[in-house]
Amino acid sequence: MRKFSAHYIFTGTGALLNKGIVVTTDQGVITEVIDTKGDFQERSSVEFYSGIIIPGFVNANLNTDHLSSMLNLSGSVHPKFTILDDVNASLTSALFNDSHYELHENNKICIGLKSKTSHDQQAMLKLIKELLITFPMISLSQIVSWATRNSADALSIADQYGTIEIGKQPGLNLLSGLNMELFTITPNTTLIKLV
Repeated sequence: MRKFSAHYIFTGTGALLNKGIVVTTDQGVITEVIDTKGDFQERSSVEFYSGIIIPGFVNANLNTDHLSSMLNLSGSVHPKFTILDDVNASLTSALFNDSHYELHENNKICIGLKSKTSHDQQAMLKLIKELLITFPMISLSQIVSWATRNSADALSIADQYGTIEIGKQPGLNLLSGLNMELFTITPNTTLIKLV
């Protein structure tokens, strides 16, 4: 059993947990999510990190053959999702209503890498950084949702991946080097896979 905590935990299911704790089995299955409400008491068995713990990224561009072999599942990307796999001007119409950059309501956006067989967490972070530089009006929590929960939903694997919830095995990533005042990624932001 392992216990993880950080300045914040983004579960993907609601508000950020301030100094919450995520308990996992040695295999990474989440057994408990504790909201300390910011009142973290140092415990010898809790690994505390500087930054934000998020679910592992899900590459929405995984092809179904690779997905089947990797996850022992079958499925394809849901047609109601828009996959962002590149940063270019044509994304504007897919994301926004008009020149005021208001997001389309109920827009189902997920993040994927051009390589349909890659599940590289660092490459996903690089794409997210590029998207946030190009579209600074997108919030960190919004884009993390696109790369985790929405991508898992699009691939119909949300029962195991995409959010930090009891019984799931989403993997845990630590984002550090963030601007914690503005709650945004910086050029110095790094990702460490915890589980």
